[in-house]
Amino acid sequence: MRTINRITFVGAGSMAESIIKGLVSRKMIPSSNIMVTNRTDEERLEYLEDKYGIHISHDDERILTETDLIILAMKPKDAQSGLERIRPYVKDSHIITSVMAGITTEFIESVLECDCPVIRTMPNTSAEIGNSTTTLCIGKNTTLEQSQIVEELFKAIGSVTVVQEQYMDATTALAGSGPAYLYYIAEAMKQAAINLELDEDKARELIAETMIGAGQMMKASSTDLNQLRINITSPGGTTEAGLHALMERDVEGAFKHCILDSAKRSKELQKHFSTIQKNPAKR
Repeated sequence: MRTINRITFVGAGSMAESIIKGLVSRKMIPSSNIMVTNRTDEERLEYLEDKYGIHISHDDERILTETDLIILAMKPKDAQSGLERIRPYVKDSHIITSVMAGITTEFIESVLECDCPVIRTMPNTSAEIGNSTTTLCIGKNTTLEQSQIVEELFKAIGSVTVVQEQYMDATTALAGSGPAYLYYIAEAMKQAAINLELDEDKARELIAETMIGAGQMMKASSTDLNQLRINITSPGGTTEAGLHALMERDVEGAFKHCILDSAKRSKELQKHFSTIQKNPAKR
C-alpha cells in the first residue's frame, strides 16, 4: 500500500488541531512531516507550531508541492475561496481529504478541476485523545487503496465507518456534532450536582465515568436501548423520578429536533454549494 509521508492541513481550527494532536501523540506520522497553512491567522499557526512541532507556512505552492495528502480543514463557509486558492497547486497524485461539514466530494472535485481522489470525512474533536468517531465516503476518482490509506489514518485517532455520501448529513449530526450535545447534558448534570452541594471536580468525574460506562454498555450489549433504560428504572424509584422530569419537559422531542436540525443545516450547506457549482459565474 502507498505510504503517506507528508500531510498538509489547509485550515488551522479546532478540528485540525484535534487530528494533529491525535496523529502526533500516536506517532502515526512524525510531526516534522505535518504542515499547516491558513489564510491570515499567523498567531494560530505559531501556536500549533510551538505546541506540536509541526511546520507552518503561507507558501501554498511550496508546501502543497511537497505533500502526499491534503486535509481540507477550513470552515465550510470558506470552502469555495479555500479550494480556489489551492487549485493551481493540486495534482492528480494528491489525495484530498475533507473534514468540512456539508461539502460534497462532487463540489470539491468541480472546484479543484482535477481527477485527484477526494475523500469526505466527518471526525469529531475526540480525535485528540484517539477516540474520534469518524464517518467516511469516497468520491468518483478514488481507488480502494486510496480509501484504505485514509481509513488507516483516521483509525489512528479512533473508529471509522464507511458510508455512502447520501448518509453523511445524518452521520455528521450524530457523530460529528454529537460530543457537543453530550457536553451540554454533562454541563446540566454538573450544575444540578453543585446545587446539591457536591464538589464540582467530583461531580465532573462521576458524570464522565457514567457516560463512559453507558457507552461501553451500549457497545457490549445487543439489548434494545429502551430495555436498557427499563432495566435501571425501578417503579417508584429515583431513576423513575428523574425520567419523569425529562418526559414531562419533552427532552426526547428536543433531542430529536437537535439531530434533525443539525442534519438539515448540513443539507442546506450542501444545497448552497451545489448551486454555486451549477452557476460557476457566482464563484
